[in-house]
Amino acid sequence: MSDTITSPSSLTVFTPGAGGPVLFPTDFSEQSKGAFEYACELATRLHEPLILVHVYDAAPLPEWTPADFAKQMHDEKEKKAKAHFAEYEAIARSKGIIFQTKILSGVAEAAIPALAVSEKAGIIVMGTQGNSSLYETLSGSVTTRIMQSVNCPVLAVPSGIHIRPFLHIIYASNFESEDVQVVNQMLRLAALWGSRITCLHVQTGDEAADRQPDAAYMADMRKMEPSELRLRFQTIRDTEVSSGLQRFISMENPDLMVMLRHQRSPLERYLNPSYTRKMTLHTHLPLLAFHF
Repeated sequence: MSDTITSPSSLTVFTPGAGGPVLFPTDFSEQSKGAFEYACELATRLHEPLILVHVYDAAPLPEWTPADFAKQMHDEKEKKAKAHFAEYEAIARSKGIIFQTKILSGVAEAAIPALAVSEKAGIIVMGTQGNSSLYETLSGSVTTRIMQSVNCPVLAVPSGIHIRPFLHIIYASNFESEDVQVVNQMLRLAALWGSRITCLHVQTGDEAADRQPDAAYMADMRKMEPSELRLRFQTIRDTEVSSGLQRFISMENPDLMVMLRHQRSPLERYLNPSYTRKMTLHTHLPLLAFHF
């Protein structure tokens, strides 16, 4: 069940360079290498600077610790970080990307959201390893916890994948008015690759009738879509949203999954994790999460 619109529009919200710098936090692990490729590609295509950031743990030392020793420990961590960053900086420089490097002490889940605000980041790009333990099941990865703490989009890139153009983007949708803001942002990215976008609704057993976009919804979408892009609207059935999305991914082999993350209390996050978070932990596809 699908619908397609191809009407033209003269919107200019897709102008590269209007969104803010690309923020790339890294712990220098293998899982971050693929994310760095995407961060460089976005910085290049969006004509935005790239901010490379590493946050090292600054656990408090006992009060009796000599000041010189404490300083030596911090200096050593910064020295190691600078050595790791040399490779990243060389790659960014070879691509002609304007970049800066930041080495911070503290907790990543707090430092990165604060940096995103102070630098007015347009997007955060991070690697994610996925679900590997009971703790990960309950609290999620660092990437998912940061995703819950920022207002800018976050691109979560699973480890082990190599960059490919976003030719087919799928958006997990309920065909509601809030989609307008998400699609508006997606189209800016899609314009850079000439992508096609599928707005996909997974209908579960508790929905009595097939859900389709109504006339007002479609009218809003037609106002936004430029002539060179195509939006498709499709509904599939499954027992759960997450399994339906995974099934669609395996059939269609898209290049990017987009989801809207709703604000929820910490208790709700643990007791009833959203499918955005589930997909971040389990998907092998880059996932772009928006928060409005």
